[in-house]
Amino acid sequence: MGYNLSWGSDLSAEDPVLNHPVMRYQQGHAQLCQIQNIYSGANHTRFHHSGYAALIARRISEHLERIERLEGSKKDIITATKIHDIGHPPFSHAAEYVLSQYCRGLTHNERALKLLDSDEKDQEGRTCCEVLEWLKISVPNLRKLLSKKDASAKIFTDKTLGADKLAYTLMDAVQVGFDQLPPDWQQLIPHLTFFDGELGLDCAREQSHFENQVGMIYAIQQFYFRMYTEVYLSPLSLAYERHLQKALDLSLRAGILDPFQVWNMADQVLLDRINNSVSGKSKGELNEKAKEVLNGYDKRCPFLPAVAFKYEQFKHNHLKGEAVAPLDEDLKTKFLAAFQNPLLLTDLETELSTELGSPILISVLPDPEKVKPTDVALYSGSRRVDSIKNQRPDHFSALEGLTRSFFAIRVLCPANQQEQISRQHQKVAEILRTATEKHTKNH
Repeated sequence: MGYNLSWGSDLSAEDPVLNHPVMRYQQGHAQLCQIQNIYSGANHTRFHHSGYAALIARRISEHLERIERLEGSKKDIITATKIHDIGHPPFSHAAEYVLSQYCRGLTHNERALKLLDSDEKDQEGRTCCEVLEWLKISVPNLRKLLSKKDASAKIFTDKTLGADKLAYTLMDAVQVGFDQLPPDWQQLIPHLTFFDGELGLDCAREQSHFENQVGMIYAIQQFYFRMYTEVYLSPLSLAYERHLQKALDLSLRAGILDPFQVWNMADQVLLDRINNSVSGKSKGELNEKAKEVLNGYDKRCPFLPAVAFKYEQFKHNHLKGEAVAPLDEDLKTKFLAAFQNPLLLTDLETELSTELGSPILISVLPDPEKVKPTDVALYSGSRRVDSIKNQRPDHFSALEGLTRSFFAIRVLCPANQQEQISRQHQKVAEILRTATEKHTKNH
């Protein structure tokens, strides 16, 4: 396919931004987090991803500069792409959703902005800001790009064509040995344009070329969907994620970890701290529970799905061994509003465990609205003339339907209790619905 699989190695190994201490924490943070337990080849880090994303951002920016459609500084855009993941904690989003509840709502994006002001220095005695200023990079503009207040950020944040999405999906697919790869992003770049704060396709070309590029977009979006449903958000991935998430939550409740210090820990350091921790008598039970939950991740024996809440029309699309409970739009909306907070999910799991007499975890997919494909603008010269969605509404409606088919709220338990819990699916449904309504009423 002609891919450049150097993953950004053509960027200098001496790059003072990528190699600054505040950035190098990401060398200890796996890009695919818990998915390493499923695919042994998924050992690349957020540091590797940042280099490759910057390489793609450079190529896009150079093309837009050639056609005089680059808004903003090329150097700033490339640098913002390099450091866009600088704020991630160990195990990325799985840990972030927990840490955010303990750190006054702090997100990895907000932390990235804070790290620009870090006092930590490199071997030359320079802070991150001093390195950026030495390279004649505008720190105020970097802040705008990282906070998406500068429209040029779309060059790396666009959900279909952005450098970040192109980089991580391709790199992840190669590393896990996925059976499908997307069209080569290098073939797509000559057809990109930028107008009115949007990264889109220029269709003022020969019709045959245009048809080919539109076909590439469809293929890319189908590839993205498969990566999300079969890799990132697969039932096994989400089970491992919940083991990690709950172990972290219980460890923080036990007081054996400082939530603000966790952000800089490497993945393995966090696991070791939980497994080797000792707490006082008053919270010793929480500490031991954290270790028990983490055991499912460490020993690759995650809980199995016993009950799945699914939309009625997709109730036959379920996993082996799980019973299906009905899900409607009202329950989905209320449940996600309440229990995408992982701390409240821990409390609900405790209630279910008490009622059912078995350890319980709950894995929750994102709202289908967040997984469905985003539209791509089509331009002729400086005029927006159409969009991909208008050209092929059937393509979008098909993928949107698949997101609903894929969606589920799953109740998990140890393998030796799967049959017992699945037989109690009606009781599980009653407890979950009651807890959801209670939370909605109180909030």
